[in-house]
Amino acid sequence: MNDDDLWLDALLDDELDAAASLALQRRLAAEPALQRRLDDRRALRDTIRGQATRHAAPGDLRANLMAMLPAQADVREHAHADAGAGAGTGVGAGVAGIESAVFTAAAGFPRPMLKSRMNP
Repeated sequence: MNDDDLWLDALLDDELDAAASLALQRRLAAEPALQRRLDDRRALRDTIRGQATRHAAPGDLRANLMAMLPAQADVREHAHADAGAGAGTGVGAGVAGIESAVFTAAAGFPRPMLKSRMNP
């Protein structure tokens, strides 16, 4: 896997900010081979989604995550306040963060934070 693969995956997963998405769209228009790779990845994703068996998470998962949250929420809210960020803080944002971390750990691989650290 190379950087282009990461960019294509990020585009498919809607993980790119507007500027990075536009830059990648321009590359795709100029590079037919890269566009074919994106098309292949999209087709694979759609095939997997169409054939995958979906399972609901256990009912007590959210309760367990919420029980873990209070001590972490205070730290997270102070960090957001210090950074001047008012939106996206609190219990809901904390649960989303924990759920994301649990999913990433369960998937067995970390995803790059493309919206803030990379340019195509």
